[in-house]
Amino acid sequence: MTAEEKIETLTKRKESGRPWHGPPFRDSGESTYLITSACFEHRSVIGYSRERIGDFARNLLTSLSDACPSRNVHSWVVLPNHYHVLCDISNVAAAKRTLGGLHGRTSFEWNRQEDCPGRKVWFRALETKIKNERHYWSTVNYIHRNPLKHQCVSDLKEWPWSSFAEWMEGMGRESLAALWKAYPTERFGERWDEGDLSIEGKSLLE
Repeated sequence: MTAEEKIETLTKRKESGRPWHGPPFRDSGESTYLITSACFEHRSVIGYSRERIGDFARNLLTSLSDACPSRNVHSWVVLPNHYHVLCDISNVAAAKRTLGGLHGRTSFEWNRQEDCPGRKVWFRALETKIKNERHYWSTVNYIHRNPLKHQCVSDLKEWPWSSFAEWMEGMGRESLAALWKAYPTERFGERWDEGDLSIEGKSLLE
């Protein structure tokens, strides 16, 4: 970019409220990743209704399964204003294009339903490469405990938009409790995944 182009780009970013500098995208290759995305300004657009969050969860899993080798999605959760998915990805750029398509379709449909033309619904999807076994299990625990963290429920069994029930059925409560003790989430998500969603969560479960 020329000096003039850099100034113009920076000015547009400032005016639109976007970060002044976009971090470079790096494809770390085939591996297991935590994928996270939130609604713009953390508004609870996904949680507009029980039907919407259920439909979105199904579409999210279908989209990501198609982008995963062996359709391997390890764990996931969808909340009123964001989601987390732990999955194997062979091509991060292609997976993010798939999510971009899903975000575009849902933005159009949800804005039509709520009569909010042009509203920005999504912020970018971010990927974190899983480093080792401890990081993997801590991430699984973090994803499953997310509805509790955000005060959507007092018992994880109450939140239907998560892989927790499948894990509970497959491993049993005692095994999951042992995993939580062995791989605590500690300060996982501090500063970037905060907020009380008790009102939104409870309204979806009524």
